Amino acid sequence: MIHTGITLFVSLHSLALAALLAACGAATALGASESGNVIQLASGDDLNAALQKAQPGDQLVLEAGGEFKGPVVLPNKKRSLAEGQSPWITIRSSKLSELPPVGHRVRPENAEQMPVIFTDNTYPAVTAELAAHHFHFVGIEIASRTEKTYDLVRLGYDRKRGSVHATTVDELPFKIVFERCYIHGNPTGSIRTGITMNTREFAVFDSHISEIHDKNADAQALLGFNATGPFKIVNNFLEGAGENVMFGGADPKIDQIVPSDILIERNYFFKPLRWKEGHPDYDRRWVVKNILEFKCAKRANVRGNIFENCWPAGQSGKAILFTPRNQGGKAPWVTVEDVVFENNVLRNVNGFLQIISADGERDRKSKSVKNILIRNNLLLQVAENNDRGIRAFFELDGSDWRKPAENVRIEHNVGLFVPGHGKSLMQIGSSGTVIDGFVFVKNIFSLGSTGVFGRDSTPGTKSLQKFMKQWKFRDNILIGNTRGQTYPPGNVTVPRVKDVGFVDPSVGDFRLSRTSPGQRLLGTDDSPPGVDLERLRAWTDGVDRGVPPGVNP
Repeated sequence: MIHTGITLFVSLHSLALAALLAACGAATALGASESGNVIQLASGDDLNAALQKAQPGDQLVLEAGGEFKGPVVLPNKKRSLAEGQSPWITIRSSKLSELPPVGHRVRPENAEQMPVIFTDNTYPAVTAELAAHHFHFVGIEIASRTEKTYDLVRLGYDRKRGSVHATTVDELPFKIVFERCYIHGNPTGSIRTGITMNTREFAVFDSHISEIHDKNADAQALLGFNATGPFKIVNNFLEGAGENVMFGGADPKIDQIVPSDILIERNYFFKPLRWKEGHPDYDRRWVVKNILEFKCAKRANVRGNIFENCWPAGQSGKAILFTPRNQGGKAPWVTVEDVVFENNVLRNVNGFLQIISADGERDRKSKSVKNILIRNNLLLQVAENNDRGIRAFFELDGSDWRKPAENVRIEHNVGLFVPGHGKSLMQIGSSGTVIDGFVFVKNIFSLGSTGVFGRDSTPGTKSLQKFMKQWKFRDNILIGNTRGQTYPPGNVTVPRVKDVGFVDPSVGDFRLSRTSPGQRLLGTDDSPPGVDLERLRAWTDGVDRGVPPGVNP
């Protein structure tokens, strides 16, 4: 079996995340407990002084509509707990009961029921001492009111040593939770990061993070690189110009550390078209790249999300990147491995996924990509920008002097180019074996003009033979003109989308009809090519609105 590693990872990953989910659940319950004191703070009161005095179980209740100037510093407090005492210190709104309930995402209009912690300079609104722990923000607005802020929330730095990074795992903050918070920059300011998550245990859920952009550098709604995890990122609106979310991107300062046990579930990733040069709503220039990038990450589950809008600008317009990077040449252990990406919807992107087998710089070696599962995803309106970018669903890169990626499985996905647009299903290069253990089965994809195209090779089977080792490519429906292309037996090619035999794509029904030619590709698992639409809808229903599945507007 080529993919025993993926099978084992999927079975173990839910166990690895269980502890994080339990911890964050405990935070929600205990943060609202009455085991400590309730301390009321009016607008302008000294929040830092209150945090220094607060004891485990206390709630700091901030006046809704009140203003609290940052930087607010979370202290590292020694905590001796009595029996039944909560370890958490909660910072919450006085009008928490007027906010949407747990499981429902807040919106900017909920700011009226929130206090605001703000920065009016380059320093963060919220930061923490090294090893600070058990802080739970609920119903808080965190904002920048200036033209330049590096991080709205900065975790994992030592303010006493001039914002020096944590250099040991024990120095990392842990059990830090943001729930139903509105975290944002402003329309004209350069804000580098919404939250820098350099922590041991971190969660953000039911929150709205927006207006994160920079004129001269990558900006991220969420960023983690010098961190262990686990991370819980659930039911958020995430808006960032460079990368909406990124793990890696700078060398870890702690030896052998890799951000791990990452859950990214039911979030709405979005780039507004006012950031797109040439669009009628274009406002001003920001550095725009991709939506989600893993440069250093391990044991990640990305499921039930909606990713919308990604165009050629600072990069080619690929939405998702798995690209291990030994960024500064001092972290050869960086890796991207054990990633499940499933039950997601991507709309209006110029390409789907780029995988680089390992870091491409000869003096900056990294570990190779390993154990990637891409399953049950729907991609619509792909390659609208037909005159720019690579315009391929998959860009798979490697070279003969790097280790190949290992165990990449792509199954039961549907991807459709904008009619008449798109260049390739895959672009593969540049030399040597790019992937050892490649499976591409039960998918439905537009081919574009060059299909599966390997550098200096004939499109189709010969490109797969040249760049893949231990590969399987079958039971797929391939849409488009295959002139000059030959594909392995066991696939079906059709000239147009209407020939696939979808039930009714005009209303989003991408199931195969009984008369579809894909019905003869059921195979040993008795499932037709394409997505399990019922499962996909169950995972993504309500994500764009931030409500649980089945909740009406």
